[in-house]
Amino acid sequence: MVKIDQSFVRRLAGEERARTLVCSMVSLSHDLGYRVVAEGVETADALQLLGAMGCDEAQGHYLARPMELNAFERWLGASPFAMDRGIAAA
Repeated sequence: MVKIDQSFVRRLAGEERARTLVCSMVSLSHDLGYRVVAEGVETADALQLLGAMGCDEAQGHYLARPMELNAFERWLGASPFAMDRGIAAA
């Protein structure tokens, strides 16, 4: 698995260069047979862009904040992000 650092992900919405770089990272990683997870997803726009780029998984405060196990189990059962929507929450 290849993880894309939040420093790239957080600039997606505002910088064309960041979008091009992340898209290239996703494509190269897939060409090499790796799955890709993006960290630091803070907005719906970033999640949508990553999904359009073919990113496999995402993690960040937009999806969920850190939580205890019991809270995570409740979240997992109720969250639309926990379901398969083209990009999974990591």
